[in-house]
Amino acid sequence: MARIRTVKPEFWTSEQIMEITPLARLAFIALWSFSDDNGVHPASYKTLRAEAFAGDEITADVVAELVAEMLRERLLGEFESSGKRYWYVTGWAKHQRIDKPTYRHPEPPRESTCLGGCAEHSANARRVLDEPSPPEGNGKEGNGKEEAIASVTGKPETCALSADNQPTCPASEIVALYHELMPLNPQVKVLSEARKRVIRARWKEASLLASKPFGYSNRQEGLAAWREFFSVCAESDFLTGKAVASPGRPPFVADIDFLMSPKGFAGCLENKYHREAP
Repeated sequence: MARIRTVKPEFWTSEQIMEITPLARLAFIALWSFSDDNGVHPASYKTLRAEAFAGDEITADVVAELVAEMLRERLLGEFESSGKRYWYVTGWAKHQRIDKPTYRHPEPPRESTCLGGCAEHSANARRVLDEPSPPEGNGKEGNGKEEAIASVTGKPETCALSADNQPTCPASEIVALYHELMPLNPQVKVLSEARKRVIRARWKEASLLASKPFGYSNRQEGLAAWREFFSVCAESDFLTGKAVASPGRPPFVADIDFLMSPKGFAGCLENKYHREAP
């Protein structure tokens, strides 16, 4: 069941909030209402689309881009429990005060270490809201004391990995690799900001994977991994338009948007598009 949540005035002028698109801001606020009282929500693009954009012509792939923005800015975190994935709103306990809370989902992870020293990290971490606000209403809302956006639990002795410790995504070089290794597939004529966001999301996701060729910690390793990824994709008859098409339909040819979409990327990595055509 959806719940009433608090949106503080300083939310709108937060630097982190201004880093994401207006549609992502709306999706972020909507997600609060459908998260449980621990700020946890199932990691389902289709579910969030139905909750935040019911009746709108917005696809699950678009919602995936919006979530990628939130994850990039550390507004959301992601974790897995019992084989299911969840998102959690960082700093939830400080921003939402709830009487008699109920928890429908597993508890989000607690960060127990801070790389580089927690005191220094906390001092330099970006915050959701730039200035504190006084207590409001009946005490169910936040007390105005802000915590670093990277903190999961609100405890001062813990904090998450800084975004600076993630290898920067070279979106244009990834596109160049796609052009080089899949030259007969549709070429990227416009590298829009929306496309860059999706590429950044896959770059970050791939850097954290344990399956080959991914799981990298720097730019050079990342580009080598993506070179191998596109090389394997280029061997697929289905992805390159060589598979036998259904009657009356042209062969499918993967473009950069398909390969970088959550579904397409997962399918490629799981080798779903290398089966021989019947």
